Amino acid sequence: MNNNSDWHLQTQNGDYLDLSVKRLSSPILIWVAQITGLINKNIENISKKDIRINDIGCNVGHFYRNIDQIKSNVSYTGFDVSDTYLEIARSHFPTANFVNEDVGSKNFDTSKYECDISVISATLEHIDDYEIFLKNIFESTKLFVILRTFIGEESLEDHCLKPGASQSYLIRQFMFEDLKDRSFNLKWKYEVMQDKATESKEKEVCDSIFRTQKIIIFKK
Repeated sequence: MNNNSDWHLQTQNGDYLDLSVKRLSSPILIWVAQITGLINKNIENISKKDIRINDIGCNVGHFYRNIDQIKSNVSYTGFDVSDTYLEIARSHFPTANFVNEDVGSKNFDTSKYECDISVISATLEHIDDYEIFLKNIFESTKLFVILRTFIGEESLEDHCLKPGASQSYLIRQFMFEDLKDRSFNLKWKYEVMQDKATESKEKEVCDSIFRTQKIIIFKK
């Protein structure tokens, strides 16, 4: 493992990792159930029997736990830039495909990782060049992009330094206008909805940093 490239080892701590692992044996997370429901609702009228899903920022595999509830044959790929998370995910779900790939890289191969549906939860707000990240996602996705992130009335950037971490990490808030009608998703339809896990209420996500979470589904 290359510790210098492991997002968890740089910016997180043992408490966060323990919580992530503990959640794997807890009831399905609310946001996972909500996004699973969105996928099922939106594939009802699609004739494809086989659906390719990219789970971007997959952490330790929370979304994969619910993959058998999707009403289609699913080919799944989970992406993360932390070997710590991916090793845990692979140990819990040995038949799933988890890869260490930086989706925000200019060298990301959108044709190699072409999919029907992309799921991004609690990840976009930590990306430095989020426009390249989104561009790669939309260019590699054929049907739906489901995005769960912080959206408010102004664009914000703050940094959080957790106890025991060696580096702080970025926490953004987006205006909806930051995310839609870009060159890569200009013709995509979209719907913004409440995040059931947080009821889209403002919450403290780090010391004196408050954010509001919402879900957007983009449809081609």
